[in-house]
Amino acid sequence: MDRIVPGQEFKITINRGNKDHYKSFGYKCKLRDEIHVLSEHLTKGCHTIIKVICDICGNPHMVPNFRYLINIKKHNIFACSLKCSKIKKELTCMTKYGVKHPMLLDETKEKIKEVMLNKFGVPHNWSKIEGEERTCDITMKEMFGVDNVFQNEEIKEKSRQTKIENHDNPSFNNPDKISETKLNKSEEENKIINKKRQETNLERIGVEFPSQNLEIFNKQQKSAFKLKDYTLPSGNIVKVQGFENISLDLLFKQGYKEEDLLIEDIDIEQKIGQIWYIYSDGREHRYIPDIYIISENKLIEVKSTWTFDLHKERNLIKEQHCLDLGFNFEFVVFKNKNGLIVE
Repeated sequence: MDRIVPGQEFKITINRGNKDHYKSFGYKCKLRDEIHVLSEHLTKGCHTIIKVICDICGNPHMVPNFRYLINIKKHNIFACSLKCSKIKKELTCMTKYGVKHPMLLDETKEKIKEVMLNKFGVPHNWSKIEGEERTCDITMKEMFGVDNVFQNEEIKEKSRQTKIENHDNPSFNNPDKISETKLNKSEEENKIINKKRQETNLERIGVEFPSQNLEIFNKQQKSAFKLKDYTLPSGNIVKVQGFENISLDLLFKQGYKEEDLLIEDIDIEQKIGQIWYIYSDGREHRYIPDIYIISENKLIEVKSTWTFDLHKERNLIKEQHCLDLGFNFEFVVFKNKNGLIVE
């Protein structure tokens, strides 16, 4: 298709599962042969990373072939990011319904009112409607004289007494019961739920797990870790964490130029695409480098001795996969905040 960058060829090993598929395209092959195939001839389940042009923003994007096919399955539009997926959804709704969101349709609003009236006797749900008081609030006030049941002192005291009688603890909650309830969910049920969640994520944001999406990953990083400002020689300020600031100081002292270093995740992705690797759990994981040196095609991963040793196997798998992809790779591991590097 036009959105797939033309001329891409990939080395594929022939096995029982793909032999007939490639023969159908005219490739001469037998088991265990290694052949070069065009991107449009890859199998549907192939994890090979291809270069695709986003239908929304027009930017090139590196994505596993099977994810690309899932992304375009419903509406034949490829969206490369969370932002583009939102626009894709709006375009699809405009094409099908003439509005950006189904909730803007009068028939949708009427259908919701009809269902609510049939089920609950009111035309609205628990969300507050402007100018009206929620039915649940009215009922709560009529029964207990408060907005929330635990604002009623009589009920709070009764709850405390029950916990004291049964558990000798007025603040008791039952973690064992909570764990038991979770464990009692059937394995099959959990598989169905997980599969549905992954399918929804693929459709909405292009990946199975939210943290594999760069926009969401960056938001998580900002929430989970303390980021700090780093001023580049040009005066531009970037966000870094951990020992990345010390590593950058060392690179600049060694003579590297600012324009030769990519630090922001989005800049690195636009330059080299996404990097995916298979871990020992059999699942595909995404690797986001800390620094990329353009002139040396080198990925820099900055760690403390603690974080390196904590996930040593995973770190070494990442390194080997990057080397297999043709990148140069270097760990910069610090002992402490004074910037001592492990040799």
